[in-house]
Amino acid sequence: MENSIQITLTSMKEEQNSKLDALQENIVTLRDQLDGMINSNALLQKAFENATVTNNQIKQSYNTAIQEVSAAHTKISLLEDRIEELERRQRSTMIEIRNVPLEEKENVDEIVSRVHKALDLTVAAENIRQAYKKKSGNNNMIIVEYQTIKTRFNVLKALKKFNKNNKQEKFNSKTL
Repeated sequence: MENSIQITLTSMKEEQNSKLDALQENIVTLRDQLDGMINSNALLQKAFENATVTNNQIKQSYNTAIQEVSAAHTKISLLEDRIEELERRQRSTMIEIRNVPLEEKENVDEIVSRVHKALDLTVAAENIRQAYKKKSGNNNMIIVEYQTIKTRFNVLKALKKFNKNNKQEKFNSKTL
């Protein structure tokens, strides 16, 4: 009987040893899997940190671009206002002489001189900044830019005076 107990105990011992070996193998496998997960988690955390840094850089670049665009819009608006003011100033010294029959070889300065003469007005050549032809559709016109607003005002004043004195035949291209 002792022998049978000893055999049973030996068999149980072998069975428990094999189960213990299997458990140890499972623990080693689980430990390897856990180490792999820890490494993967560390890599994911680094990738997430890099993505966060990149995201913050993109946000900063976006905000900088928004500020630059806003500054550019402000500057464009300022420049548009300046251009408008310059155009307004330029127009304040300019007159248009419309429906003037223009021939190819005709001198614009000579026509402007004849307009001044017809209005009984003396305007020195240095008081005229520039005079040029302009065609708008079927209408021919001459644009005269004077050096000062006062010169333009004197021309318009002389024109009104001419039209007031000549109510039947107001100033027109035949007058020239």
